[in-house]
Amino acid sequence: MKFTANLLAALALAAFSGEVVAQIHDTFDTINPAWVTNRYEPAGFAAVVFDGDSRLRLTINQTGSAANRDITFSSPFYNIQGRQRDGGITGQWTLSAQVYVSAAFNTTTGPLARSGLWGHTGTTPGGGDYMILGFTNASPTDELNATAADRSFRFQAFDGDTGNWFNLGVPAGFVFDAWHTLTGTSTGTTFEFRIDGVLVLTNPTVAGDDLLSVMIQGYNFGAAGSYSVYWDNVTAVASVVPIITNNPLTAAGTTATPFNFSIAASGLPTSYAASPLPAGLSVDPATGAITGSPTTAGTTSVLLSATNAVGTDFAALTITIAPAGVAPIITNSPLTDAGTVGTPYGYTITASGLPTSYAASLLPAGLSINAATGVITGTPMAAGTTLVLLSAINTFGTGNATLTITFAAAGAAPIITNNPLTAAGTIGTPFSFPIRASGSPTGYATSLLPAGLGCNATTGVITGLPTAVGITPVLLSATNAIGTGNATLIITVAAAGVAPIITNYPLTAAGTVGTPFNFA
Repeated sequence: MKFTANLLAALALAAFSGEVVAQIHDTFDTINPAWVTNRYEPAGFAAVVFDGDSRLRLTINQTGSAANRDITFSSPFYNIQGRQRDGGITGQWTLSAQVYVSAAFNTTTGPLARSGLWGHTGTTPGGGDYMILGFTNASPTDELNATAADRSFRFQAFDGDTGNWFNLGVPAGFVFDAWHTLTGTSTGTTFEFRIDGVLVLTNPTVAGDDLLSVMIQGYNFGAAGSYSVYWDNVTAVASVVPIITNNPLTAAGTTATPFNFSIAASGLPTSYAASPLPAGLSVDPATGAITGSPTTAGTTSVLLSATNAVGTDFAALTITIAPAGVAPIITNSPLTDAGTVGTPYGYTITASGLPTSYAASLLPAGLSINAATGVITGTPMAAGTTLVLLSAINTFGTGNATLTITFAAAGAAPIITNNPLTAAGTIGTPFSFPIRASGSPTGYATSLLPAGLGCNATTGVITGLPTAVGITPVLLSATNAIGTGNATLIITVAAAGVAPIITNYPLTAAGTVGTPFNFA
């Protein structure tokens, strides 16, 4: 299936990162038998090919109208027709689906129509609350009257406290005959409703935890309404704290030249922040895009954050801005990386000065570089450590740096490859140190971190704002199914406004004639 909406792309990223696994992910190639009748069976609930792919077609017509139903089902309660499946999520959650909004619904003379995505939430099947987000073209005052003067197409959300509907109108720039993403998020105390990723309503609920069931419903208006609605990509995930997934956490730009960096995070963040940013740049709190034209050359450590209802994740991004008209400066830090034999590998060179091409010499067997983008990819073929000379080139010259890449044999415990194993920070200034290890670690840990710092157990990035001066030895750990690799990192935190302290230890280095050399 093709995910065309930003939110669904975020869901895919979350699942790929291992941080979120969808409890429901239905692409309607067939109708999963988990979908069972809710209230009353619609005229059609079928997987059909539409708009180039397999979709769910929900059909409502007069076969299910009150006039044609058994007297047992004569109540208006059974005008709501569709199917449901178990939600299976304990705690907070996000539910989303794509719906094709036909221009045929944007009419005051055609069939009455109403369809929506429902999430039944609470602690007992008989109670709880309903998150309902959908659309209608019926009159808000006389919904069964197909000739009502106030008929209009609009989105709507259900208010469980009053039993009424919030009329949400139509988002600015809305396009008919197109797919749109409807999303409902439980924060435990509220429902957040989004259309195409934009928050349109927050409504209190006292039963927001636990997704009991998911429903796709339509309303049977009787003789005035025979219609079909196409749905796709119904996804439900448990809400978790975001994880910022950008790698590398470096970016480069040039003064007076448009700059762009997007914060990438799993966990469906609802807001982003970045501070302090170089002069001329700003962050969009809704999308996480950092843009602008830098006005001053220099290097800035920027604290990134991604937030949802469950919590916030942080990472430190190093932005290097170079003056216009100079050779590139390679900004990757640290200049070490690791991988595993037989496992796809990727590394991106970042450099200031708007490079027009890139190069990397002495790459390990199985790897190659895209000279236009600076992306090194491939599947390593042999274990070992290789010093790779990186180059970034523009019309003013070439910037070089030496990258140390370590590949471990498959089926081995991780080896932490950071070199040097020293890091320095300043009180109140964003700090970042990514643990690099071979062996495809599945988890990371640290002990005895300086006050104000924390380690992301999934990515191995140590970030935060140091709060106390001192030197701290930190035990680093990287773990996979085979075992754990350890190393000791020395972190030195200095007071703000003092002269630099060189923290390299030991103060020795060695090289070989004709072999790339690097000391940082």
